[in-house]
Amino acid sequence: MQRLNSKEFAERWKKIPKKCEENLIIGRVFSTKECNVIRRLQAHNIVSCLFKTSENVTSLYLSCTTKDNILILMEIVLVNSGFLSAKIKYKSESQSKHLELENLLMIILSDCAEDPQNDEIMAR
Repeated sequence: MQRLNSKEFAERWKKIPKKCEENLIIGRVFSTKECNVIRRLQAHNIVSCLFKTSENVTSLYLSCTTKDNILILMEIVLVNSGFLSAKIKYKSESQSKHLELENLLMIILSDCAEDPQNDEIMAR
């Protein structure tokens, strides 16, 4: 998967109808550091296109390709309120819901670590 620049991401996002947008919420993310979240996603071939940070909120814009060569675009909003929570929106060129992607995101991002001080190791 090649990395999309911000213009390409925005153009492709707009081409996919709003009715094809799916939402997912993860109450507590495994790390308190946005860079660890990005690294972990990239380790699973979910590529960061760009990100914006404002007070306590980081918006990540990501893309990935399925084994069937279907492009999926995502916006993940990380809210830091002592811990990170994630609000995820995604759109697919196939215009269908991808339960496998949602399950993968839950596994990758959920806070399931016994020792939160291992964030750096977990993100590798």
